[in-house]
Order: sequence, then C-alpha cells, then structure tokens
Amino acid sequence: MTEIRIYQDEALRDDTDDAVEGVGIPLEWSETMSCSTSTLPVFSPSGDLVASVVDKTNIVVRNVDTLSVVSYVTCLSPPSHLEWSPNGAYILACMPKRATVSVFCVVSMSEEESSSSWMCSLTEPLAGVAYATWSPTGNHVFVVSEFQAKLALWSLKDSSCDYGVIRCPKFANSYGIGISPDGRMVAVLVRKDCKDSVLLYGVGEWSLLADVSIDTMNAAGMVWSPDSRYIAVWDAVYAGPRLVVVSQHEVVHTASWASQSGLGIRTVQWSPSGHALAIGTYDTDVKLLNTVTWREMHVMKHGVVVDETSHPMVAAFVEQEAEATDSAEEEDVLDAYLRKSSAPKEESCYPSPKKSGARSSLRSSNQRHPLNMSVDGAIAPTITTQYTELSLPVRLPAPRVGSDEVNPSMGVQKLFWSPTGRFIASTCEDRPHVAWVWDACELVLDTILIHMAPIRDFRWRPDESDTLYLVCGSRSVYIWGPQAATCVHVADEKFRGLNLQWSNNAKVLHACSKESFSCGFLESLAP
Repeated sequence: MTEIRIYQDEALRDDTDDAVEGVGIPLEWSETMSCSTSTLPVFSPSGDLVASVVDKTNIVVRNVDTLSVVSYVTCLSPPSHLEWSPNGAYILACMPKRATVSVFCVVSMSEEESSSSWMCSLTEPLAGVAYATWSPTGNHVFVVSEFQAKLALWSLKDSSCDYGVIRCPKFANSYGIGISPDGRMVAVLVRKDCKDSVLLYGVGEWSLLADVSIDTMNAAGMVWSPDSRYIAVWDAVYAGPRLVVVSQHEVVHTASWASQSGLGIRTVQWSPSGHALAIGTYDTDVKLLNTVTWREMHVMKHGVVVDETSHPMVAAFVEQEAEATDSAEEEDVLDAYLRKSSAPKEESCYPSPKKSGARSSLRSSNQRHPLNMSVDGAIAPTITTQYTELSLPVRLPAPRVGSDEVNPSMGVQKLFWSPTGRFIASTCEDRPHVAWVWDACELVLDTILIHMAPIRDFRWRPDESDTLYLVCGSRSVYIWGPQAATCVHVADEKFRGLNLQWSNNAKVLHACSKESFSCGFLESLAP
C-alpha cells in the first residue's frame, strides 16, 4: 500500500479560522502523484475514490482519505478518458487506438482476488471507437464509432448490442449525447440529409420517444436543463447567434439576433434552478434569457474599461509578486502583465494599487480583502504571489481581432454558474488573464481578477459557499469568495496547475498538471 504524506499546519487553522471560512481555503495539500498527460484523474460519484492513469496504460485507484492505492489494473493501450459508473463500482476506459472499451470492477486489494479480476471488453474492429460513456442505469455503455458513423448501446451482461444502432450521431462527446438530470431520458443529436434533429430515448426500454427536427444550419452542441424539461441547442459559429430550445416533443423557442462580429454562440449554461439561461457569444457578451417568458433579461458585456459609472459595485484585484511593496515595484508588475498581452501598452494601463486600508466608500458595507496566505501558513511576503486591490477605473487590454480565422481566438471561452445561482464566472479568450465574476441576482459585475498568466481552468466549489477556484499554469491556486480573494500554493515547486476538479461531496479538490496532480483537503484528515 502506498501512503501519501499530507501537509498540515495547526497554527494556520487556529489563527485564521474566519479568513479560511470566508473563502474556503484548502488547509492541507498532498504531495504530487503521477498521472497521464492526456487523461485527467476523476473522482468516484461518492467522492471516496480517485482514479488516474500512470505510465500511460496503468489505472491506479486511490482512497481519497488516505490516498493509499486500493486497486490497480493495466490497459491494452493508453486510454483517452476514464469514467466512473453511476454506482461507483466500475471504471470505463476508452481506448480508440485499440478500437476497444474496457470496463473494470473497482475492488480493494484486501478483498478476494477472484472478485477483483472481473472485466469486460467491447470491441469495434471495423467501425472503430471514438467515444464511450455510461448509460444512466450503469448496465449499458454508449459507444460512438469513428467518423460518427453510428452509436451503439452495448449491454454489460452479455456484451451484446440488443437495441440496434443509431445512425449518424453528430458528435463523439457530451455535446452530442446528453443524459437528462433525472436519468429517465437520453438525447442524441443526429444529422441526416443535411438536417439536424434531436432523438429522445427512454431509459430502460430504450424506445424512441420523440424525433424533433430543429431549424439549424449546423448544430454545434446541446445541453439539458436541470429540471429535465428542455434541451438548448445552439448553431454553428458561422451561422450567427441562433438558439433552439426543445421540449420532450417539440420546439418551444427559437431565438436569433444580430452580431457585431457576424459570429455565433460559443457556450451555453443553464442556471441551477433552470429559470435562466446564460449564452456566451463570440462578441464577448453573456446574454441572460428568462426561461419562463423566453425573453432577454440582461446582457453582460466584457468591456475594456471597468469604472464606477458602469459598474458601481465592482472590486478589482491584480496578481503580483508578494515582494513588491512600494508603488514603483507594483507598477512594474502591472507593466509586465501588459507586455504579455497582445494589446499595445499605450492603449492598456492600470491605476496604482490601493494603499493598505484604502477602501471605496461605495463598497464600505460589503468589503472584500485580499488575504495573502501560503499553504504552509506563512504570511506574505514569504509567498510567491498575492492579490492586490486596484483603484477604479481599470483599463483592460484591448481585445485581439481574429474573426477571419477558422476558429477565432475571441469571445466568451468559458462560463459557469455558482451552485447557488447567485454568481456567474466567465473568461474571454481574447483577454485570457482576466476572470469576471457577475452577480446574477443584481445583474451587475461584482469582481474582476487579473492574473500574470492566462487562466487555464476555474471551478466553483459544489456547495453553497459561492467559492471560485482558478489555476493559471503555476503552482498557485487562486481562490475568490464573496468577501475575500487569495492565493495558495501546492507544495511541489515544479507543479504547474492546468486543470481543476472537485469531488461531489465538496471536500477534496485536485489540481492537475501535465504529469502529476495534488489533492487539497478542506477538512483535517488527522484522527
């Protein structure tokens, strides 16, 4: 059994309880553990186990509490992705190079050897394998062939394909195959005779419930509403902004609008309640749609200038080296950020960071402070970087113009609702260093976070704390909460965070680098 040492500091826990509670800082980080470059570690549905690929072909399952190895298996070839079954008893490994999908039983090594030897392999020697995912029941596996020629539903009981195949699935990913949140239906986006349609199948009997034709030029993706009533489908980038909302039997709403760039929708996310739909476009706008009246509620614009006139309640934080203490050094840090961006320096400048204790009178009733702490409990300036609050107005780098590219580097790259539905976090690809946090209740910009490197990933903690975590390709993990913003650091100085994932129980966060990952724990593991 392999034991992983956990870094703890009781002094930090005792002296900074209020600050830690304000932003949900992981108090303990594990040592880094190996993982594959192309396959991200994944938590089990219960959050008790984490699976990762080591040395390209070896799947290692660890206990999250102790990080000791509980199961180990070797694949025939490097898997493209791992996926846990809904009940957490099995792991699916998709291996396109072998045209094979393998399913392994996850059993502790302390149990009988005969139990841990069960496995199943599904092979498509002629059509190949491009993507695979679990059915809601966990008894079947969906397998998409290469070139999206067909979608097959395989049974794990007898390795047969009893329910036939679906011809011409549009995508070999979650944008083309969607399971309803209540687990009762599966939607498949297909394209036949140059026309898009959504097929709805009932789970269990696997009978076709509806075949809804949609008026799109070339649908780019779909996503279920949280209440399983609707499916939002958006058109291709070159078709302009066009959204089609489908119910279980028909099209209930179609929306299109003018675009300044002539390009369409890039990402769509439902609010946790399902009462609002956030639509990110290539015009760097987020349009909020009321799903009761299907009318536009608000448009969130990612502007170049952030000031108190247009955003009276906004707070602005910039990342800088902790050793910079005087204003001249702080300006050098900001200038270094501007040099990394594509915008000319004369068009992008920042004011001096606020002096200690200086607060805006408009924000005196709801102050948020940069909490500058490292993971080992040391106080600045011993850490590498920290957040410093900026005075308004703030002028961001001008967006890069790239609408003539096939896949232009512009527009809203990612957006996620907080689990409570109060906030929306977004990033734009033409200004990748900046994270925007919007108050979806007040329909105002709440905070902007400016970093020294492009943001690689960000995730909300899956509970009611409204806490946002970000990584920017360094050993720092950036944390924002409604009352504070801070930076913490993974123990390994060579670690470079590229991806984040939370366990479903919201107790463990893993930050993943190219070949390693580290777990951050929000609760003490000490007995």
